[in-house]
Amino acid sequence: TAKADSKMTEEINTLVQNKDVFSLICLLRGHLNNRLQIAKAIMKLAKKESNIRNEIRSSGGLHSLVTFFKSSGGQDLRVVTALTVAYIVPCFTDLTHCRGNSGLKTLECLQYLLDVTTIPLKTDVTFRDMREAVAVALTYLWINILQPFWSECHDPSSSQYLDIHHRSIGELSDQLSTSTSSLPLSPNRQNQVRGRWRRMEQRQDMLEMKELLETTVSLLVKLAKSEIEIN
Repeated sequence: TAKADSKMTEEINTLVQNKDVFSLICLLRGHLNNRLQIAKAIMKLAKKESNIRNEIRSSGGLHSLVTFFKSSGGQDLRVVTALTVAYIVPCFTDLTHCRGNSGLKTLECLQYLLDVTTIPLKTDVTFRDMREAVAVALTYLWINILQPFWSECHDPSSSQYLDIHHRSIGELSDQLSTSTSSLPLSPNRQNQVRGRWRRMEQRQDMLEMKELLETTVSLLVKLAKSEIEIN
């Protein structure tokens, strides 16, 4: 109803004035009819305030934004949530924010912003807003997070060094299955098996990071080409 919408608008405005982004994210999770209005409030705060971006990242709000981006059927909410994610990327401090498919989900938001051809008027967003945010996010991600990690992984003297070019996860899994086929296992044998699983998980993690690197570079090239076309 109009009365309920007016009350919600008043509540959102109060939270924005207080810069209470945590409560805004809670509202975003619980109000189906006002999600665009709430998401826009979060987006505008994130654009202006670095401490707000850090709070969203540290409180798990990034996961909520990505979830709404992927589940929303409306382009307006997808644009707003994806742009907010782009604003938050420069707050990533290390690789933990990119692991477990989090990085790939973030890149999915950035790619969506590059691919959008029309912007709903309700979003209060421009193409320039989106392109600048994507450019900053991709540049930061590459220079400060991914490139140093990849360089370290190719340094044989580094603890991060792993040979992922000649051994697939399938091969490692087959080797592990063969090595564990004789049961029961002694305590020492169990420790050996656990060690192999840990190494296999490390290699799986490396393959995911490799995909993240390749996708990031692909998006940077795509962004550069589109800039040339525009100019």
